Amino acid sequence: MGFRSEEEALRRKTEALAADLEEARRTIDEARPRLERVEALERQLRAAQDELARHRAKKKRPNRRPALIALVTLIVFAVGGAAFVLFVTASQRQEVAQRVAVAQAREHQHREARAQAEAERSRAEAEARAAAEAARRAAEARPPWAERTGRVTRVEGAAAPVDRRASCDVTLERTTQPGFDARLVVRCDERVIYGRPGFGFLGGCRRDADGAPERCEDRTGSRDEGDPMVVIDRGTGRVVVSDGPELPWTVEIALDGG
Repeated sequence: MGFRSEEEALRRKTEALAADLEEARRTIDEARPRLERVEALERQLRAAQDELARHRAKKKRPNRRPALIALVTLIVFAVGGAAFVLFVTASQRQEVAQRVAVAQAREHQHREARAQAEAERSRAEAEARAAAEAARRAAEARPPWAERTGRVTRVEGAAAPVDRRASCDVTLERTTQPGFDARLVVRCDERVIYGRPGFGFLGGCRRDADGAPERCEDRTGSRDEGDPMVVIDRGTGRVVVSDGPELPWTVEIALDGG
């Protein structure tokens, strides 16, 4: 598979994984009302448990007024209401138990739904990260856009890092850094004058017919971003590195070959 086909396949896989991640997020959003319902059921469950505890506490409450209770019991039996009172108490306990069981079953279902949604989201995020890492490694494994030698043809400014006798190596590397098209490293007489580690990223490049960056510019100097300014034009075979304004300098390089 060519580099373009490989890059296209990785791009499609990344887009598919991003779609899966979005679907997982929608699943979580759809499950959120149910999760809120779980919280409501939990509150109902606690209320039911409190009510059950109160009923049990009433049952266990000591007889502090035996004479009055005996009198009430006699009256209840006299009107035939004892069985009714016992029946109501048993029914209430059964109803509370049923409500507790239903709330617990619903809580279990919603916890399972929440766990499933979280698992789907974690899986989609892991696959997206893996695809991005695979794309980064594939880009790093491919050869750079261009590797050229050159020579310094013009030097201006006392602060210039090299002189006109310097020979240079210019490498336009591939990158997966978001928002950038390439990374440029300019080394003259073994000294890196542009693109030290962690820097040298170029965006907004004009590309040639094969999709490779042909002309790139960095108009921000080292005072603001840590790297000098640069213009590389592969079509004309020219690289200009400059910096300032405190101690301005310019180095122009003519690239060898076509």
